[in-house]
Amino acid sequence: MKNITQVRKVDRIVVILIHDNNVLLMYRINQDKKYYIFPGGGIDAGETHREALERECMEETSIKIKPGRLLYEVDWDHATKQFFWACSYIEGIPALGDFNEREAMKDGTQFYDPQWIPTSQLKELLIYPLEIRDLIIHDIKNNFTTEKRDIYLEINTCRQSI
Repeated sequence: MKNITQVRKVDRIVVILIHDNNVLLMYRINQDKKYYIFPGGGIDAGETHREALERECMEETSIKIKPGRLLYEVDWDHATKQFFWACSYIEGIPALGDFNEREAMKDGTQFYDPQWIPTSQLKELLIYPLEIRDLIIHDIKNNFTTEKRDIYLEINTCRQSI
């Protein structure tokens, strides 16, 4: 009998930044598919969530933030976790960071553009994961007063369109 061990991927942090009734999102084109995601990325070895949030937001959007509280802990198929954090705006204008190698996008099939999007438009946009988009829309209306949510998602069952 074989012993199968599932390899855990790097956990990721995600920035939820709302400022002046706008939310910070990354507009993406990936192999001709157009959608939005929340800024974030991998947590480096020895890095705290707060350090990763500040670094990733600066790298991806050039926005300086102050991490707030953990909103959602999402377990993806027991293979990796994403931690969605409410953050506060300090300063900056959305632009790809100076150290972001993706800016070159060598073959033209990838595109990244950080943008402020009015919170009133979130329901109309394809924002992955849609399940989290829906929670954020609900929680914005309630000023994020709920406790941290623990969520389990299976990548193959997540909605792909609105």
